[in-house]
Amino acid sequence: TVLTAQSSFTATLDAQEIFQDSYVTATFTVRNGELKNFKAPAFKHFTVVQGPSTSSRTSITNGQVRSENSVSYVLKPNKTGKLSIAPATVTLNGKRNRTKKLNISVVKSSNKKSSSQQKFFIEAVLSDSIVYLGEQVIVDYIFYYLPDANINSVRIQNEDDFDGFYATAINDYQNNKGKKIINGKEYVYQIVRKVALFPQNAGKFTLDPTTFVVFIPKSKRTSIFFNSFDQDYVIAPAQNLTIQPIPS
Repeated sequence: TVLTAQSSFTATLDAQEIFQDSYVTATFTVRNGELKNFKAPAFKHFTVVQGPSTSSRTSITNGQVRSENSVSYVLKPNKTGKLSIAPATVTLNGKRNRTKKLNISVVKSSNKKSSSQQKFFIEAVLSDSIVYLGEQVIVDYIFYYLPDANINSVRIQNEDDFDGFYATAINDYQNNKGKKIINGKEYVYQIVRKVALFPQNAGKFTLDPTTFVVFIPKSKRTSIFFNSFDQDYVIAPAQNLTIQPIPS
């Protein structure tokens, strides 16, 4: 028996704060349904520079069909301040549905030069740092880089052996890019690795630093058949986890 998951209609932005001369992508997604009679908002205070662009994906997990149908717009703000994007609407299950209003902060562009900034770095983010024995913890490794950084790919070099945990890599995840302003510079970010941990013992644990190798295309090709790359390394700092016994 094939079951269909519950339907929903949501709106997201790929950044919560951007510079006035930058761009933000607004995505409207129907999960387990169609984009029927979709009506986009007016995008007041923004100029649409690209879109609408549509995409779709379908998967079957444990006999349950899941689908996503999305439409996205690349927007450039026309002013600074705290701006909002009105709800979009769609017909879903015979009823008119609307998304929540989206909010974003637009700040004046920075004149700082990139040379004094990190071109790229990585961090490990835990879904929770205090959990009960057997409770799942997700570790997201998020890679940040400046928009002008020429990055080909990022691959894991070595990581903790996760002693005291059952660990499994999660390969089926959306690694959509986002934007974030850090120390006055706008970075692009995306998840490059995701791991699920299931603690087997109570106590305090430290996850060792994790090293990733960054492949950067060389300015001059050494072969007409193959691209050549320089390699650099980034390290996600150690993370602390507290595992509590299951309450009796």
